[in-house]
Amino acid sequence: MKNLIIVGASRSGKSTVAKEIAKINNMTYIPLDAFVSTLENLYPEVGIKHLDDNLKMSIKIAVFLKELVSHLKYEDINYVIDLYQVYPKDLSDIIDPKQDLVVYFGYPNLVPKEKLEFVKKHAREKDWTRNTPDSEMIGILELFIAENKKMHRECIEIGYPFFDTGKEFNITIQNAIEYILKEL
Repeated sequence: MKNLIIVGASRSGKSTVAKEIAKINNMTYIPLDAFVSTLENLYPEVGIKHLDDNLKMSIKIAVFLKELVSHLKYEDINYVIDLYQVYPKDLSDIIDPKQDLVVYFGYPNLVPKEKLEFVKKHAREKDWTRNTPDSEMIGILELFIAENKKMHRECIEIGYPFFDTGKEFNITIQNAIEYILKEL
């Protein structure tokens, strides 16, 4: 069985899919966001942090991910890694497609106000989005959408699947789960 790396913007459904696939296939779920937060809070000198220039961050996270994946494989751990910050071109340099399935999620065809409505409607109790003012959320979503567009273009170039969860969220999530289960 292949391992799985799911990449995508916040609120794109990637964690929902990652947790479901991990549960179905008895794989270890690894939210790389937890590592990013830990490094940002405890070791700022490493320079890995949230909401930074993700073009630069992508390379740093890719280097970190390469090392993490090598250790997981050494320990014979089947994994589902859930992350945001890595662009397809940086990931394709470090991942062996024979061992890892890479899938991207995003909403490159939405406008920020559309996504904000969805985020507010579906926010969980502990979501960071609950405490972020709408004006700030619009700016963050503009950034996410611009990054999603670039990630989508790179996925097409490299051949990674990209699931656009912008319009038909639940249907697309179900389609993604079915695709991933078939490909693993």
